Amino acid sequence: MNCPKPGCPSTETTVIDSRPVLRGAVVRRRRGCTYCLGRFTTYERRTVREPKPAPPDPREVLHLRAALACYQRGDLPTEAGELAAAALARDWSKCAHLEALVIVILSADRSADAGPV
Repeated sequence: MNCPKPGCPSTETTVIDSRPVLRGAVVRRRRGCTYCLGRFTTYERRTVREPKPAPPDPREVLHLRAALACYQRGDLPTEAGELAAAALARDWSKCAHLEALVIVILSADRSADAGPV
């Protein structure tokens, strides 16, 4: 912690005394500068952060996206997307480049929309 005294270049301080204030919500610390021997008090508030929600399971996202793609396409039953997603989920550990695989599937799907060549 930087010493607050004007002209003191020190960034090292030692804690002389520490005690909880306001039922432990705040910690009052008496600190001393190792360079100029000045003393000062700091009040440190403890903040409790809410844990971030866990990201969705990529396999579940894959199932939902595949079913949605089949629904939006209109000519494929939703079950076809679920079956494709299930097949990909089985081989999930073998699939190192899932994003590239999805791009290949989407490009193949778009070429099928163009009709026979």
